[in-house]
Amino acid sequence: MICRQRIETDSEITKMDKEKATMYVTSEFFGSVVKMEIYLLEHGKQEYAQYKDATFVKYIIKGKRIKRKYIKGYNPFILLVKGWDTPEPPEWHKEPTYSNEMVIKESKYLCHDELFVKDFNTWFMDFKNLSIIADYRGNKDVHEFAVS
Repeated sequence: MICRQRIETDSEITKMDKEKATMYVTSEFFGSVVKMEIYLLEHGKQEYAQYKDATFVKYIIKGKRIKRKYIKGYNPFILLVKGWDTPEPPEWHKEPTYSNEMVIKESKYLCHDELFVKDFNTWFMDFKNLSIIADYRGNKDVHEFAVS
């Protein structure tokens, strides 16, 4: 769930204690992992609805002025990495096929398949030089085989 709070002036943004970061989260729509470049304001655990320790991140998207709060109670998958210009997550489409002047793209997996997360975790193991701010991944499993 994402909550939004408008920040009125640029001076309020400059007064905040913020840090350039990249946030990798699972997409609410397909379940794939997406990357967001953000100004990190705050992160941690808090009580939310029926969850005693829901994970939250308060942030501003790079180039925007609206302060947002991302809350995930059940099975969170949030990875915060220091800085911007970090690698893009693995592509979740297969190679496109062409048929009668149409381009057909299909997903590697079904919607919300746990293999999206395992694919990301396997891919992320290669980037040991990245500085991790916080790791709220409920599932850190990796693929035991190569995915085509």
